[in-house]
Amino acid sequence: MKLKIISGGDHFNTKVIDADSGKMLECVREVNWSCKVGELAEVNIKIANVRVDITGKIKRKLFREKKVKKKLTIQDLIAKERMKK
Repeated sequence: MKLKIISGGDHFNTKVIDADSGKMLECVREVNWSCKVGELAEVNIKIANVRVDITGKIKRKLFREKKVKKKLTIQDLIAKERMKK
């Protein structure tokens, strides 16, 4: 999609249009234009109520559970000593 931004300098006259169909995008909530000396112009467009249908692959890294050291009780120490014998 190619977008066309038309602005009269205020929010009442600013429109974002689908350049192919000529239809105005009703879901646009904010347009920010920035141009710094020596850099390319940048436009940020905030769109609300966007409907999507997304399909894709994900990569998932499985984490191993960390072994938690258990505080030993007297019974644990006695059992441990018995196993040594």
